[in-house]
Amino acid sequence: MQIGVIYEIIGDGIEAETYLRWGKAISCSLQLPLFIVAFSSLLGKLYVTRRLWDLAEKELRCAEQILNDNCTPFCCSKCKLILEVTLHGYLGDLCQSKLNACEDGVSEETAKNWYSSALNKLTLSEWKNPLSCPEDDGDATTAAAKCDAGKTCTCSIMNEAGEDVMKSTKAGPGTKTGPKQNRKSKNAAKRWTYLPSEVVKSGLLNDFIILKWEFVRRKLSMKLLTRV
Repeated sequence: MQIGVIYEIIGDGIEAETYLRWGKAISCSLQLPLFIVAFSSLLGKLYVTRRLWDLAEKELRCAEQILNDNCTPFCCSKCKLILEVTLHGYLGDLCQSKLNACEDGVSEETAKNWYSSALNKLTLSEWKNPLSCPEDDGDATTAAAKCDAGKTCTCSIMNEAGEDVMKSTKAGPGTKTGPKQNRKSKNAAKRWTYLPSEVVKSGLLNDFIILKWEFVRRKLSMKLLTRV
């Protein structure tokens, strides 16, 4: 998988496809659904880049079908959610790529729906923890109450970051952000910088695991927000 990704990065799509298809074949023979989904998703992404949209859709739908099968065994709910988020992002990319090429039968709304679906999966209850309690906008107070005493609740940071990204996108690349927006972004950044130090201070392995998951969630969120 890593070799296939490296070949894709350096622009050798043919060699990347060879390794990814090889990996998928091994995963199928060993009946490893998690890896089948991962390889199919990467193949779909590769085909989107090469504008082979029929092949891209075939691979992405294959991955989607496996994920939608409730009988499919996965190591944990978060691993499955990460695969679903990644897959929905790629399906959004497929729609966007076809839209950019003026293909018929696809709309901007469809691409946005896929991206929104992926973002929504990053606010489900599985992600709730003492360090970050993603909730609906109207329930921020409840989220704060659920956090352990002495911990920094970072529920609103993603919303703040998301708002700033959306405002910047709407305003255009040449538009300057106001002092209020800058202060808001800096405050959010300071709070997020302070959070890891609390985890280090606690010395608890569970806190480090939670923090690692939170890094993964935020990284995926920001990627999706920029695509929206």
